[in-house]
Amino acid sequence: MKEEALVLQESGSCRTHLLYYDSKLVGYCSLFADYVNIVKSKRESAGWESTRSPMPEQHYPSIRLHYIGVDSRYREMNLGHILMLMVFDMCIEVSRIVGINFIVVEAMESSVDFFKKYSFEPVKRYNELLIMALKKEDIDV
Repeated sequence: MKEEALVLQESGSCRTHLLYYDSKLVGYCSLFADYVNIVKSKRESAGWESTRSPMPEQHYPSIRLHYIGVDSRYREMNLGHILMLMVFDMCIEVSRIVGINFIVVEAMESSVDFFKKYSFEPVKRYNELLIMALKKEDIDV
């Protein structure tokens, strides 16, 4: 994952942000510009029916949280929460410049509950991953 993050960073496709504690690298998150396809029935069931997009076919501008992780030796220190706050701050700042509707993540089954704590809603399944979205206006920092 480290090598892929570096390749994506160098190509300009993705940005990885690092979290340090006591001068030690303890966590990271990677973000890139994206869009998410959300069908009308899901928008209605999630209360997102007023969301508008400049893109056709139910595509909505978003920021993808591509990677997020905390070193296993530091997992009991609430650092995942700190990383999510960093992600939300960055997404809000970007939305002031370019406009987005959602933050999106492709969650492994083991991390779905983590994202649900932040009000991410399941959108659809993609192989073993669950696409989840959080409407920008629903960010609670």
